[in-house]
Amino acid sequence: MPDRHSKNAAHVIISTTFVSLLAVPAVGPALSAVQIEFGIQNRDIGWMLMSSYTLPALLLVPVTGYLADRFGKKLILFPSLVIFGLCGGLVSLASNIETLICLRFIQGIGGSALVTLSTALIPDLFSGSDRIKIMGYVGATQGIGSGLLPLVGGLLASIKWFFPFMTALIALPVGIYMLSTLQSLESDLNPKNKHYLYHAWTHLADRRVIELCFFTFGFIFVGFGCFVSYIPSFMNYSFGSGPALIGVIISARAITGALTSVFLVQAMQLFSSRALIVSSFIILATGMASLPVVTGPLGILFSALCYGAGFGVIRPLIQVHLFEIAPKDLRATFSSANGMALRLAQTLSPFVAGLMIASFDFDILYYCASSFASVMAILALAGKSLRPSHKPVF
Repeated sequence: MPDRHSKNAAHVIISTTFVSLLAVPAVGPALSAVQIEFGIQNRDIGWMLMSSYTLPALLLVPVTGYLADRFGKKLILFPSLVIFGLCGGLVSLASNIETLICLRFIQGIGGSALVTLSTALIPDLFSGSDRIKIMGYVGATQGIGSGLLPLVGGLLASIKWFFPFMTALIALPVGIYMLSTLQSLESDLNPKNKHYLYHAWTHLADRRVIELCFFTFGFIFVGFGCFVSYIPSFMNYSFGSGPALIGVIISARAITGALTSVFLVQAMQLFSSRALIVSSFIILATGMASLPVVTGPLGILFSALCYGAGFGVIRPLIQVHLFEIAPKDLRATFSSANGMALRLAQTLSPFVAGLMIASFDFDILYYCASSFASVMAILALAGKSLRPSHKPVF
């Protein structure tokens, strides 16, 4: 592919990745404002606004992966961006929580394809060290966006509760840009016969694939359910923090998230994948364990930095491993499998966290989260998918 097209593709991949963050990190600090606006309890806010968005992906991520592999990623990405953006804009018209939940659900239908398919473009368009560099840039975008967007969302929510949701409108110009610059990627590799499901299943059933998806599930289950979904309520309940301060504290994860993603290639030259992923889970566990003992909102800064550091390593590194295992005609399907693990964690974790808060308290929630992350570190230490013989080739 000519350099100009490669640059356009990189812009599409990074901008689509950024857009996908507008439905969760940008919205997180607004949860306390939404609670006040609609009179929602702590135990319910997570599943009402977060799980309602992630739930559609449990059904649609595998479907979008199949359709993208068969008919082309561009054909699926454009309508996904339109649905995502329009529903975000319509939130400003919601007059009750039922309408808001419905719009979040439909937005989730569009959002189900964004991260997985934009990432699946990378091995189609880049190879060798360029592939890991672009993956690192995607990880940096996720890290910086996940860190800075809460700051923006907090500031916007302090003006009007629905302003953070409306940032999703950025998806519309991104969709137009993608449609006008990205070449269609349909090829002879696309599965067009009735044996596709068997072909996909035989490769997805590989123990290494299952392990890698489970590592994604475990990290997001802790980070999303306990940190992203309930840190706003925890800060408001424990310290009376408002949306702006909540956004500032959560945004700190951008620092470590961006650093670890950008320098991932260098880190891979010094340490094994196993060491990096195990360390990420240990760092996450340490950050979660620190939350019950903090005495003020600034104490949460340490946990935010820990979460960002682990996220910047695990997300791109697991994708790299998956693409090395995936057949060329199943890259979108493999990316969707990992995306389904992520969405499953995002859907279940707010429910579980909310139940724990209702049954116990925030302290028990974060101690349990730390324990779960520690167990994941042990499993990663023994994982077959992270053995030296399966180290990605860049």
